Amino acid sequence: MSFLMNGPLQQADAQFIFYDTETTGTDTTFDQILQFAAILTDADLKRA
Repeated sequence: MSFLMNGPLQQADAQFIFYDTETTGTDTTFDQILQFAAILTDADLKRA
């Protein structure tokens, strides 16, 4: 069971962040992030 500062976490309180990045390659010392996108959803996967 997960706990927050105010008590047990309810499923209705759950949120998820899905993210995606577009890069110029896979070499982390050279390549760069070109785009970043994120979506915050609730437990039913509806946008929050």
